[in-house]
Amino acid sequence: MGIVFNYIDPVAFNLGPLSVRWYGIIIAVGILLGYFVAQRALVKVGLHKDTLVDIIFYSALFGFIAARIYFVIFQWPYYAEIQVKLLKYGMVV
Repeated sequence: MGIVFNYIDPVAFNLGPLSVRWYGIIIAVGILLGYFVAQRALVKVGLHKDTLVDIIFYSALFGFIAARIYFVIFQWPYYAEIQVKLLKYGMVV
């Protein structure tokens, strides 16, 4: 008897041409849960709600940018090849 693992489709659902993936849903839920937990902590500390919104916005923005930079660094051979092709052929690549 073997263990059977069912295949989970990475696409949760489609909205027309847009595919919503599970990891996007999990990231969004994590940000929302973090917001609600931090909002309760703000009451204890005495900060304004706008401060929390700004912190979460900039944290998410810089987090996504840093994740993209991290990805490019570890996939550098591919991106180096693309840059050479862009210099040779232009934006047609």
